[in-house]
Amino acid sequence: MSSKFRKAVLMASSLVTNPKEFYHRLSSIVDAKISDKQRPVTQYVAHNLDNDLTQIEQKLGVELKEFLNESTISEVEQQLIQRADEIRPHAPFPLEYNADMTLARLCYAICRAFKPAVMVETGVAYGRSSSFILAAMERNGKGVLHSVDRPPLEAGAAQYVGALIPQAFRNRWTLHQGTSRRVLPPLLKKLGKVDIFMHDSLHTYRNMAWEYSVAGPYIQRGGLLISDDIAKNAAFKEWIDSSNPYAWVVVQHVGNMKSDKRDMVGVAVMS
Repeated sequence: MSSKFRKAVLMASSLVTNPKEFYHRLSSIVDAKISDKQRPVTQYVAHNLDNDLTQIEQKLGVELKEFLNESTISEVEQQLIQRADEIRPHAPFPLEYNADMTLARLCYAICRAFKPAVMVETGVAYGRSSSFILAAMERNGKGVLHSVDRPPLEAGAAQYVGALIPQAFRNRWTLHQGTSRRVLPPLLKKLGKVDIFMHDSLHTYRNMAWEYSVAGPYIQRGGLLISDDIAKNAAFKEWIDSSNPYAWVVVQHVGNMKSDKRDMVGVAVMS
């Protein structure tokens, strides 16, 4: 049975078991194929997390260097490498779906500096960035992470979402499976307020703009919105222009081709 056929079967079965989820999955597939063809990419002045750290700190109004130098970062990375080797033979979707180390390190330092009590993220994959967020919260001695993820259409994929996350951090983690369109609004309404929201799910203009607009009103003053892959379309810049945050900065992924404009992370501090 081909991979495409298996995905089609799983997609069709969701029409019976969860019609709303089927609709949102189908909508996202169409969105990914057509929406960004109609939206231009956006140019940003991006900073390197290591070489331009002072400028990043100045823009965000907080010191990050001491947190980026903590041994926890390398300790967690080694745990994740070991765990990835264990699950690799059975992994139902590519391990490359994980966030890279630039985003993971940045999330760790930001969470250590801002000490969020409640954070929401969309997009998990195997849980690399989630692990670093939770490690920071554990070191802070406070914080919970709510993750929203739509498992890939692969057999057994749902059981592997967040599979890299160390057991020691899982008491601070709640996974909500499904598309952000279905799961995010009721989750945010239930939480009331969040300190940090991070987008790392479907990187289309339509989905990114929608997630920013839905999550923005729930972010506390002084809280943050973080988004990966912001230069693929204009959604982040348009949100910045309309929301007028207190401060914002763009961070370039390290080790990626600079010509790949998708590889940028946007961080904004809410007014």
